[in-house]
Amino acid sequence: MVEADIARKTKLLIVDDEPVIVEIVTQLLCTCAYDIRTAGDGEEAVSIAMEFHPDCVVTGFMMPRMDGLQEAATILRFQPNCKFIFATSNAHKFGNSQRIRTAWS
Repeated sequence: MVEADIARKTKLLIVDDEPVIVEIVTQLLCTCAYDIRTAGDGEEAVSIAMEFHPDCVVTGFMMPRMDGLQEAATILRFQPNCKFIFATSNAHKFGNSQRIRTAWS
C-alpha cells in the first residue's frame, strides 16, 4: 500500500433538503476524521460529487428537484464504487417501498 493511500481520508457527501439534518449528521461524523462536503438536494450533490468523488453519500430519500434514488443513479454513472446510505422518515409512504426495490434490482 502506498503512503498516500494510508493518509487519505474517506470522503463523505452529506445530502438533505433540511439544513438542520445536514448539520446534525455532519456534526456527528466530523469527529471521525472524514473529509466531508454537504449539499442541499440531489442536483447539488451530483455537481459536488463530480469534483469531490465521494467514497460514500449519506442522503435523503425524498427531496425536491432530484430525489435520492435519481441522485444515486447519476453519481454511480461516473463514480461506480460509491456507497450510499439513504435516510428517510417517509419511505413507507406513497409506494416508495416498491420504488426502492425496483431501483436497486
